Amino acid sequence: MKELKHYLALPYTIEILPDEQGYVATIPDLPGCMSFGYTVHEALTGLEEVKELWLTGRLEAGEEIPEPTKIEDFSGKFVLRIPRSLHRRLDHEARKEGVSLNQYVLHLLSERHHVGASRDKNKPDADRLGSAREPGRSDWFKQARFRQVRVTAKGTTSAEALRTAGRRSAPRPSSR
Repeated sequence: MKELKHYLALPYTIEILPDEQGYVATIPDLPGCMSFGYTVHEALTGLEEVKELWLTGRLEAGEEIPEPTKIEDFSGKFVLRIPRSLHRRLDHEARKEGVSLNQYVLHLLSERHHVGASRDKNKPDADRLGSAREPGRSDWFKQARFRQVRVTAKGTTSAEALRTAGRRSAPRPSSR
């Protein structure tokens, strides 16, 4: 079995999700490994501690630890069972467009994915990422520390939010 040091050095993808009170940082490849913080920096710092505890617990229990997923882990193919009537309609539409059924379904999936990812209704959450100054940029944002940090606002990845996530944060709740 590999040692803790090995797993701590692996480039796991991190997701940062805005929450009503701050941010939740997770490592999707390590189920249940997550941390909350009022700022992105606090969430990432907590995640580093939680990650070590999560990995230590798995090693002590003799349980398997997943390594980070890579694009090479995916073939680009999957089987999808659909009703015959839908298959027929999709084939008919593909023929009308003069493309193969695979090309037509790829077009539909890509179009739907693009539309879903660019909806403006999530803009307030993405804007909130840039609402208040954070004291400094986290060392988590040095490229050697991670493969990818994905900032998500209600399920939508935002490149603008990612650019500002390292230097800005949500306001702390007032103590009344």
